[in-house]
Amino acid sequence: LEKTMVFLWTFAFWDLFYYISLYLLIGWPPKLTTTDVLFLIPRPWVAPVWFPIGVSLLTISLIALFFLLL
Repeated sequence: LEKTMVFLWTFAFWDLFYYISLYLLIGWPPKLTTTDVLFLIPRPWVAPVWFPIGVSLLTISLIALFFLLL
């Protein structure tokens, strides 16, 4: 369980820095409501950029809270 949580926490940070680096390097996305293709398998999953950022922030917060309360 602990290894899974560390993986999810790391992935959530990676996802945040992915969007931050895209914005800093090429200016994309211009706003958080810009549509992005999140996954292509098994079908394309299209959502605004704020959605994966929100999920990442929620994941980081919940796992940090869990480890603090442990």
